Amino acid sequence: MHFGILFTGVLLWVGCTSAPSPKEVPVPEVTQGDTLTTYYNELGDEQTHKGNYAAALEHYQKSLELARSNGDSTQYYSTQLDVAAVYEKMGEHKQAIQTAEPVLAAYARLQDSARLGRGYATIAIFYGSAGQPQAAEMALARALPLLETHGSIIEQCAAMNQLAFTYSDRRDWAGALPFLDSALVLLKASGALDNLPGMYLNLGNCYRELQQWEPARRYIQLAIEQADNMEQLHVHARAIERMSQIEEATGNPARALLLFKTAKKMRDSLFNGEKMRTIEELDIKYKAKEKEREIEFLKESEQKAIKTRNQSWIITGLTVSLAVIGTFFFYFWSKNRRRILRQNQQHLNELTQILIEKNEQIRDLTARLVVRSDLPPEPTENPYSPYETPILTTQDWLTFVAYFDKVHPGLIKKLRDYYPQISDSEERLFLLLKLNMSRTELAFLCGVTTDAIKKMRQRLRKRLQLKEEDDLEAFVREFGS
Repeated sequence: MHFGILFTGVLLWVGCTSAPSPKEVPVPEVTQGDTLTTYYNELGDEQTHKGNYAAALEHYQKSLELARSNGDSTQYYSTQLDVAAVYEKMGEHKQAIQTAEPVLAAYARLQDSARLGRGYATIAIFYGSAGQPQAAEMALARALPLLETHGSIIEQCAAMNQLAFTYSDRRDWAGALPFLDSALVLLKASGALDNLPGMYLNLGNCYRELQQWEPARRYIQLAIEQADNMEQLHVHARAIERMSQIEEATGNPARALLLFKTAKKMRDSLFNGEKMRTIEELDIKYKAKEKEREIEFLKESEQKAIKTRNQSWIITGLTVSLAVIGTFFFYFWSKNRRRILRQNQQHLNELTQILIEKNEQIRDLTARLVVRSDLPPEPTENPYSPYETPILTTQDWLTFVAYFDKVHPGLIKKLRDYYPQISDSEERLFLLLKLNMSRTELAFLCGVTTDAIKKMRQRLRKRLQLKEEDDLEAFVREFGS
């Protein structure tokens, strides 16, 4: 990555959010002299320019893998620093520092003074963003002499600008000003004019904080003109806002209000784009962390595989043995459970049939007694309630429930939990319907007429809150399944 990619963000320490350059970076073409390592690195640079940080990290990761396999330490450490710069742009300052520090240690071991100077200047930016001004100053103090001897003009400019940033962060504007002046001279000499609007904005804001209005107005005006020419909308809007503050401070409220409205309108036009970028960056952070966890997992898996290679056959044999034992155990357990369920179902069916036959016999006997006595049967208070009949005794019902709960474990509790207002008679009818009993069988078992069963079904439907088109039997059959 060219140092200017990171430098663009450094210039805007007055509060602007750095934005990708509107000029499209051409897609690099692979020629015969290019390597795949360089190719993926340049693709990462391109995506970083565009603000597509997830894509940039993917390209840089491929470049790292190729550099590692080729033993190219120079390209490897350079790409690592690019990855750190992407983390910085994503706001992951701690991750950026942790990624960059091993690179500096490697450059120091290799005694690569030029790259070491650039590395110190770069990590100073990370320290400053992370709120560590002392660490940033120390890094810049090491970077400047190395860059003066081995670095380019634009690299020296970036170091000067970052040093100014460490002073401005403490609101020492007078201390920041000479470094900004030096950075401006170096920037013009470097020819990297894309960064000029941001530098003018930095200088103008510094003079504004010092209440030196004339130079402040001059540099802010230059920032407005240059940003407009280069279509740098973020810098343009911030410069107009700073000019509004200057006009307000110097007693021109009308012009200050006009400039403020202009700046606000420009910011509003950028809002949707920034909102989408924020969402994408959050997604990128998540994906980057997932990628790191995946890489760490692969490393740990590889180490475990090396340690356990000689024991793999034993582990496999134990696994197969346990699987066979588990399969047999599950088979016999399932078989025994099915057998018990069949027995319980048979007992439940037999008990139900016995109760039906018993009730039928008692009903016939009652009818004969009524005929002999020439008296009508005494009406009950609720002729279709099983609880009002002496036919289905409490002991009969308790025995029935015990077998029912074995065949349908947990269903009664679930029914009571879902319908806490359900009555005992409604619950009985529900359980009997669960056995697919006909109305005639229900009438015999409950000792009532089929008309009474019909009324009991209507009451149960109402309790279960069923619609007119809902089928009661289907609901009962599926309940608890």
